[in-house]
Amino acid sequence: MLSELNHKLFLFFNADGSSSDGLILSAQIMSEAPQFILAIMLLCFWLYDPKAGWPVAVKVAATMSLALIFSKVIGMVYPVERPFVIGLGTQWLHHSPDPSFPSDHATLLFAIACSCLGRPGWPVVGWTALVLGIVNGWARIVVGLHFPLDILGALVVGLVSAVIVRKALDAISLRNDRFLQRNSQV
Repeated sequence: MLSELNHKLFLFFNADGSSSDGLILSAQIMSEAPQFILAIMLLCFWLYDPKAGWPVAVKVAATMSLALIFSKVIGMVYPVERPFVIGLGTQWLHHSPDPSFPSDHATLLFAIACSCLGRPGWPVVGWTALVLGIVNGWARIVVGLHFPLDILGALVVGLVSAVIVRKALDAISLRNDRFLQRNSQV
């Protein structure tokens, strides 16, 4: 039932032969460009305030790494064939037939969003990443590379990864604070 809904939603959003060239071109661009836009934005924020930006950059990198590891493991354990592999819809961009669930592109964007939201000085990056993740997910469905649940799964993987990294780094920080307090009393 969930698979049937996923297929119906995919066919609703996927561009076909009657879709405008502008829609297809926009979707092709937005299925690849957001990662580069966000990379430049992260670099600019980090360079603008290196002292405050360095810890956030480390947290973002850790979250992205963990999210990508989760994404690859999920793809190996629960491989979902891409729409074009099963002959569903129209494919507008070339892609290898590797597993589609969850979307690696959207996973990275959502990992950045979830990692930056709530960080002082970085909500602009977080909200931008969230919007770019949604647009990227939509675009990857339009061009026939992903199902809607691939994008939703990417959001969950990004969120879980951000929570794990935040908890782990908070625990390390707390342990370091206690260590410094003990050593300063000696």
